[in-house]
Amino acid sequence: MRPGLKRRRLTVVSAIICVMLLAYMCKISIRDYMQSNVDAESSFDIGNLKNVGRNGRQNRQTRNFAEIRDSDTSGPSGSDELGARIRGTIFETYDSDDLNTDAELFPVTSGNWVEEMDDLFQKAPFQNIDKDPFVRQNNSDSECDDFYPSFKENLNKVLHYDFNVSNNYLELLNLHPAGVRNLTSVDMDSAFPVLATAASSNHFLEIQGLIRDYHQKLLPIYPDMKLIFFDIGLTAYQLKLMKAYCKCEVRKFPFHIFPEHIENLGGYGWKPLLVQLLLMEFDFVMWTDASVRFDGRPFDKLIQDVKEIGVQVVPGWGSIAVRTNPRTFAAIGEQMCMFDYPEMEATWMAFKRTEFTLTAVMKPWVSCALQYGCMNFAKSKQYLKCPRGKKQRLGSCHRFDQSVIGIILTRLFNYKSHLCQFIVNGIGSIKRGEFVRYFPRM
Repeated sequence: MRPGLKRRRLTVVSAIICVMLLAYMCKISIRDYMQSNVDAESSFDIGNLKNVGRNGRQNRQTRNFAEIRDSDTSGPSGSDELGARIRGTIFETYDSDDLNTDAELFPVTSGNWVEEMDDLFQKAPFQNIDKDPFVRQNNSDSECDDFYPSFKENLNKVLHYDFNVSNNYLELLNLHPAGVRNLTSVDMDSAFPVLATAASSNHFLEIQGLIRDYHQKLLPIYPDMKLIFFDIGLTAYQLKLMKAYCKCEVRKFPFHIFPEHIENLGGYGWKPLLVQLLLMEFDFVMWTDASVRFDGRPFDKLIQDVKEIGVQVVPGWGSIAVRTNPRTFAAIGEQMCMFDYPEMEATWMAFKRTEFTLTAVMKPWVSCALQYGCMNFAKSKQYLKCPRGKKQRLGSCHRFDQSVIGIILTRLFNYKSHLCQFIVNGIGSIKRGEFVRYFPRM
């Protein structure tokens, strides 16, 4: 080999090594910088998080509603019916000058729905709750309160959760008092729920298992059961397959009418909004994640319980306090140490459109989703994995929409939380990560 060529090769190799070393050093520097920020955030005094939760990101709170009013809210592949309802029913029926949700709270000592729910709560038997002793043992607060003894007192606490959310969004979703009265004024009692689900491209194979079971196991029992699928990030080819083979209504989720942080799929703020959009159209909605599978048995007991209570969720395992970030408790205004109760899973849920459900469950759940810094916050992805053993601590991971609905329902029902829970065994199962190729190829 000629000396000149050899030197040139050595120079190229040396340059490559230098670039790799420089990239490695930059990676270490960035990692250390990010870790220092994480450590700084982790060292926040939980008492000071209240302001962080209240403030959120003001520039993400409100979009231009004049533009939304004139836009195609159904999206390119959405439902014209949904778009018409948002443009017509919401914006034309209610004048924003006539609404003041801050001043108008539902009284908790009057109204048939309050008395009915209180009566149900009083008559229900006590439940032996499997509380997590780790929570109280590791509580840093000098004192830890307990839930109020009566349903009305706990309901009053929920109704006074204070969120930093524009009234425009509550009007848009009919979660202001006039909107709730309007939605519940029509006497509807559907025999079975509308089934709702959603998926992005990475869950396309998983959701084919749910759609297969809908076709083969649910429709033979409930031939008129409607399935509405929301596209939250499918590829063009996947969307084509979904429209061709789902035998369902396919809609595009209207991210553009909500705050920008809702577009972060991993923050799950879109799920409460999706459920509420459907409750504006239907009186009975069942949400299922892509991982839900059906056994082919009737939902008689679940349907009965949803109609009686208004909401049903699946009981979970780990405690809410361990699996919810302190920022969320601070934003809502609850003491973390009180929530040593098992979490409630947002994988499979059912909702009946009642004054109780809209006012005491959906409004705070949706409001927390809309407020950046409540359900979702900066660097929230780092809390997805739940450590165990010696690494476990309060708030060591976060469950987003699941954490928030667990806080709300535990505050409302606490030691009688069985009232709002159903067991999937016998009617279905949850199989996360099960990929199914059900759709034919095109």
